Parts: sequence; C-alpha cells; structure tokens
Amino acid sequence: MAISCIAPTSRTSRCCRRRCPFRCSRCSRTWSIAGPAQRRGGSACHGAVGGKTGTTNDYRDAWFVGFNSAVVVGVWVGYDQPARIREGGTGARVALPIWADFMRRTAQRLPAHAFQPPGDIQTVELCNVSYLRPVDGCPVYAEYFKDGDDIPSRLCTIHQGDIKQRAQRAIQGSSAPSARD
Repeated sequence: MAISCIAPTSRTSRCCRRRCPFRCSRCSRTWSIAGPAQRRGGSACHGAVGGKTGTTNDYRDAWFVGFNSAVVVGVWVGYDQPARIREGGTGARVALPIWADFMRRTAQRLPAHAFQPPGDIQTVELCNVSYLRPVDGCPVYAEYFKDGDDIPSRLCTIHQGDIKQRAQRAIQGSSAPSARD
C-alpha cells in the first residue's frame, strides 16, 4: 500500500456558487458523518464535517473524501497491483479512520468553523416526521431553501397541534398525511 500527501496551497479560487458547499455540507454531514464516520472514528472530529466513503467490488480499493470549512482531504487505500485489501475492507473501515486521525491531528493548524448559510438561502423549520410546517408537539429540524424552491406551506397532519392549528388545518382541507405540498 502507498501513502501520499499533497500539501495545501495558499491559492484559492471559487469553483461553485456559495450555496452549493453549504447545501452539500448539510447532506453529507447527515448521511456520511452520522453513519459510518461516527462508528469509525469521525466522532474524533469536531465541528461541521462531511464526506463520502467508497469501496470497489471485492474490496480492492477503498476511499473516504471528507471536508470541513478549512480543508478537503481524500484518503485512498489499496495496492498498486490490484489485490483485495482484506475481507470487509470498506472505505468506512479502512480509509475513514485514517482521515479522522489526520483531521484530529491538524485541527489546531487548520481550524474549522461552522458553515454559514449564504444570504440567498432561507432557513425554514419543518416537522421531522411529515416534512411539513410544524405544529405543537412536532419534532423539528432546520431545512434550507434557495430562491425558487417549493417551501411547504401546509401544517403537519401527523401531530395534534393546538386548537388554533387544528382549525387552520381544517380550513386547508388536509386530513391525510403527505410528505410535501
């Protein structure tokens, strides 16, 4: 196996719109870091981090590409001549722990900060079950929408809500749960 390191440069340039990295960080943090990263060492990384694992058939290559607001790091594990890394040698099992160790060791030198939503992103609180506007008793989360996105306007039909919210739902004519408007 080989280990390579490419030193960061001080030169930066914008490669995408400001909202794209923010939205990607929200998705990958939810799907990648909350899953295999937490179980395989990602919990050693503090702050907003995200990334994605990968594994080829027969466990010949495994990788993890992860990021925070300060750095993007890719880790590939494999052999120069194709051979099985090991049984069950997935990106989460062999590449992610290397990434997490690197991120932990460089945290003071490359401190990360929370990703802030750009000005053209609207934050909306939604019910975590129905994905509609919350009523009293809904578990909630923050969803982010760009201009032109369809933002749910109906109230959650799963949770009871207060009398005013129940009356508002009756006026809307919603009696069956739905994921989006």
